Amino acid sequence: MPRGENQPIHSISEVLDQVNEALSEKILPLWVTGEITNFSKSQRGHCYFALVEANAKLNCVMWQSTARRIPFDVENGSKVNVRIEFDLYKPSGNLSAIVSQIELAGEGVLRQQYERLKARLDAEGLFDQKHKKTLPKYPSRIAVVTAEGGAAFSDVRKNVNERFPLVQLLHIPSLVQGPQAPADIVKAIEFAARPELRADVVLITRGGGSFEDLNGFNDERVARAIFNCPTPTVSAIGHEIDVTIADFVADHRAPTPSSAAVQLTPSAEDLIRRLGNVDVKIGKHVDDTITKLRLGFNAVANRLQNPDQLLEIKQGQLGGLRQRLTSGFDRKFAENENLVNNLQTRVQAMEPINKLNELVVRHQSLSERLKAHMERVVENQLREISTLQARLTQRLPLDRIQRLQTEFSRLQTSLGNTMKDHIKAGEAGLSRLVAQLQLVSPLQTLARGYAVVTKPDGSTWGRIVSEIDSVTNGEEITAHVGDGAISAIVHSTTSRDMEGSSAGDASN
Repeated sequence: MPRGENQPIHSISEVLDQVNEALSEKILPLWVTGEITNFSKSQRGHCYFALVEANAKLNCVMWQSTARRIPFDVENGSKVNVRIEFDLYKPSGNLSAIVSQIELAGEGVLRQQYERLKARLDAEGLFDQKHKKTLPKYPSRIAVVTAEGGAAFSDVRKNVNERFPLVQLLHIPSLVQGPQAPADIVKAIEFAARPELRADVVLITRGGGSFEDLNGFNDERVARAIFNCPTPTVSAIGHEIDVTIADFVADHRAPTPSSAAVQLTPSAEDLIRRLGNVDVKIGKHVDDTITKLRLGFNAVANRLQNPDQLLEIKQGQLGGLRQRLTSGFDRKFAENENLVNNLQTRVQAMEPINKLNELVVRHQSLSERLKAHMERVVENQLREISTLQARLTQRLPLDRIQRLQTEFSRLQTSLGNTMKDHIKAGEAGLSRLVAQLQLVSPLQTLARGYAVVTKPDGSTWGRIVSEIDSVTNGEEITAHVGDGAISAIVHSTTSRDMEGSSAGDASN
């Protein structure tokens, strides 16, 4: 169609300006969602990429001033929400969307929150192995926190019943998806841990789903409820490839609800087989023990004597012991009496007083030694009797032991009295012998006013003067009296036959 006279001709720049003006008036800044592709970044820090969806594409530019404020890495494949204004670039004639704001969209935002929470809880120590509680080997009651009517509880119940039907399952219903799920899960965990439920372990589980569907188990409140639960916990969320914050905090993680049931319960078939093996081992051990005890009993029975025979033997030994003890004492006493008689004879033949004193001291020592010896003999025999009594107590019946104890006590008393009588008799005999010695002792004679005259010969007493012819006038002599000795010089001697003669007849 030919141009009219009233239709002006515009330059390209003018047209592009009019387009930009129209875009700014008609299309205000708006938010657009899409997936990033063809991402590139210039040396100056400007970012260029395209947002795409199934059958549409929008070229975008993000200036360096905007890009440096982004808290995450922008890369191909990221699903984002962007705030854009349209601009028609004059030099190239291309229409571009200028990005002034950008954020991760959908799962991307959730994953970003997930990573930040995971890092923070890990830094606090909620994932440390030292906090993990040991799971019960044979649980009797399992509390299952999961959705009511869901497939997860059915899978757990089926596997538990097949493996170990003795386990009781307590279903604690809870929301497992949606904005209200975290608070409901926390309440269910706290209820499952109540002491009156007597749960051995708490299983927190649900079936598979998208990352957004499982996000209720990535909540900080749920993580802290699991960490603070006093009962051991197991987390089995989604499929094997799904990992939530709850899996890191729980004491144990299972890939699926079914695998959790398998891990928490023993196999009844394995237990029956193991119990059979244990039964065989116990039976063999019991048989071996009985055989060993029987052999030991027979050996003891063979060594054990008849109590009546043993009593007769011990009574015979006791009688022989008593007879030997009495004979020994009599023999010792007779020997001692003979010794005293011999000593008395020797003392009478040996008049020196110092020899007599030595003999008296020796007799006293012998008396004390004899008394001590007899006391030791009695003590040894009493100790032997006590030993025999203790052995009889261990080997004889109680009533016979009591009779033996009475008999031993009587024999012990009788033996003690006999020993005392013998000792007293010995002491009395010894005292009589000492008294007899003292009667014939020269010391007694001296004490009555007599004196013993000796002349020096180098000994303590000297040689006894028994005749007047044994001394001469002027010779030194010594007169021994009761309390000492008198030295004198011989002036004259007088024969007992000349006592009636005059003094002039005496020799000078």
